[in-house]
Amino acid sequence: MKDTIIKICGITNLESAEFCIDQNADYLGFVFYEHSPRNIIDENILETLEKIKDRIKLVAVTKDPTETIIKKISNLPFDFIQVHGRILPDKLAEIKNTTGMRIIKAFNIQSSADLNDVNDYQDIADFYLLDSKSSGSGEIFDWGILGDKQINKDFFLSGGLNPHNISKAIERTGTKYIDVSSGVEQREGIKDKKLIEQFILNART
Repeated sequence: MKDTIIKICGITNLESAEFCIDQNADYLGFVFYEHSPRNIIDENILETLEKIKDRIKLVAVTKDPTETIIKKISNLPFDFIQVHGRILPDKLAEIKNTTGMRIIKAFNIQSSADLNDVNDYQDIADFYLLDSKSSGSGEIFDWGILGDKQINKDFFLSGGLNPHNISKAIERTGTKYIDVSSGVEQREGIKDKKLIEQFILNART
């Protein structure tokens, strides 16, 4: 068995969260971005998080977060805040200090040029997340370009991963950290238990 670390992103309800925990996922991602079909609108999100916070790492997923979103997340029991978008290192450091949470800095990758700025964040980010050009689209990027740059931080591989390609993805990139969202859904925002189970199995065998 591989010691693959698995993050299931885009969780929208307690039932899906509980199932992922039962399947031994390591991280759960909850999206705070109004344009995402996986955006958290549950007014009882605090109650949900309180029920699971001691059994798994919790990640608040954002894109160019506003002060309002940062304040909301700061009052919830998350371990990490994942930040997408064009945010400069000094602003990311400010978010880290404000929330007291660890940082996952996400990057959208289309070519090796998109890796040029990654290591500018190495003193602030606890992890990187390397995603396809359009997050949540189910598309992969060319994993081969990861060999073009030295990445000085552990990173979650994301973008278009599913039960059918996860073994190849791990083999090609060498990463032990994996992020999946649309690849384990029956439709946008609705997780599929069989796909989650198969994804985790394939990622670790």
